[in-house]
Amino acid sequence: MNLERIFIATAVFFFFLIPTSCNNRSNSDNRGISQWGQCTDYTRLEESAQCRSFSVPLDYDKPAGTSIDISAFRYLGTDKISKGQIWFLQGGPGGSGRRLSRLMVQVAKYYPDFDFYSLDHRGVGLSTRFGCSDDNDIGDDWEKYQDCYNKIFNTWGEKLKEFSTTNAARDLHEAINRSRQEGKKVFIWGTSYGTYWLLRYLQLYPNEVDGIILDSICTPGECYLDRYDRWNDMVGAQFLELCQADPICNEKMSSIAEDPKKAVEEVFRRIDQGLLPNNCNNMFTREEFRHVLATLLSNWSTRVLIPPLIYRLSRCNEGDREVLDFFLQGLQVKGTDKSLLNSPMLCDLISLSELFGGSTSQELQAFLHEAHFAEDVSLRFADIYEAGLWNIYRDDIFSQKLPETDIPMLMVNGTTDPQTPLEIAGKIALHFTGQYQHFVAAPYATHGVLVNSPITPPNWIYDEKERKPQTCGSLLFGQFINDPKGPLDTSCTQMVYPVEFDPATTNNKMISNIVFGTEDMWD
Repeated sequence: MNLERIFIATAVFFFFLIPTSCNNRSNSDNRGISQWGQCTDYTRLEESAQCRSFSVPLDYDKPAGTSIDISAFRYLGTDKISKGQIWFLQGGPGGSGRRLSRLMVQVAKYYPDFDFYSLDHRGVGLSTRFGCSDDNDIGDDWEKYQDCYNKIFNTWGEKLKEFSTTNAARDLHEAINRSRQEGKKVFIWGTSYGTYWLLRYLQLYPNEVDGIILDSICTPGECYLDRYDRWNDMVGAQFLELCQADPICNEKMSSIAEDPKKAVEEVFRRIDQGLLPNNCNNMFTREEFRHVLATLLSNWSTRVLIPPLIYRLSRCNEGDREVLDFFLQGLQVKGTDKSLLNSPMLCDLISLSELFGGSTSQELQAFLHEAHFAEDVSLRFADIYEAGLWNIYRDDIFSQKLPETDIPMLMVNGTTDPQTPLEIAGKIALHFTGQYQHFVAAPYATHGVLVNSPITPPNWIYDEKERKPQTCGSLLFGQFINDPKGPLDTSCTQMVYPVEFDPATTNNKMISNIVFGTEDMWD
């Protein structure tokens, strides 16, 4: 859920890295141009973006008290007349809306009759920030973490609780109302924690927009981040079943043990006991290797390399060692957000106050000792919780509840999503059963179905030549915003590109060359 993780710089394939831009349109329309202007800071934004900030109460129960700023930005569609607005909500918690900018620009190119909006959650990005000047560099330094916490507490004190999801939902309501155009439609798309935020908005304002899209769903009452590593390990085991069903993958892994799951267990045993061949024993500890496998699993492009990595580490001949060294060099590059757009401290406050299910450090340590796919995110939250560091606020009356609304909804989740797995995301379909409320499970998709459900490889969201959507998520998105009360054609779920372990495919050669330094991911 956009939590800090090992960053494989050379393996990022998401389309939002593609430089794109929207045309600037004449200011003669009636879309609130006078209230929007040039951005004072274009970090992660295209030049065509327009920005505005507005003040909201820190505490909505005390509107005359302290105020904070909320920062928003938008890209206007190129058609002269707009059908309406589509708001994009970032995940996290603690993620900046500006990290969705490239995605918004790319999608906007194919829906020029809509305007695309986003905002920074309170405490994040260019909204009044909740954090320290160096909080993105703290890492595992507990002393720095405590020092940052003390600075935050000295600034906000008991008002920490006002940086809640409920107040962020009220901020969203304010942002939409200040930008709404009479007679124009309003849709909201949220991903990951953004779905949790959006569902809180619907509890407060159940009938004020024309439709919502929940992508990779953090279902209230099910989405607890102390279970995050269990989800990863569960989906990792499911992914190995795909390997077992594939003749090439199963044959390779059977050279280690009788099936892929046992092969993984065997390689971890060899790591623990120092039994890997040819000086490969110093390459990974158990903890490091489970982190690596979880990181690869979360990415649609890189997850196919999980079995080949295990296979090469087990065999570890001279060629394998070269590949593994190349791979490790990529792991040394760790992503650091120098722009301070994200707020890891806000992530901790909201996660521990609203998204923590009570697991103990001892319980999680026992689980992680046996886990094969885990980033130890859950353990980190449990350790901070047990340290009693945060003045954790009591969640409000909206906690762990779902809204009651009959507005049109599109709910999508990948069947191989390790961050919001189908087992927890899919339960929302039991609640929202209205005539225009649709839940779609996208086969083989990972986190973020809009992007990670390709119907042709690789996973670019749109085909520039054909100018049409190339992911199932984007096909569903387009249908919904154009006719939210019309029938939904879900046939694209039968066309999602499956997981393939053949080293000769174009996609696998490309990803192997980038991450392993060789086109053949197996040999």
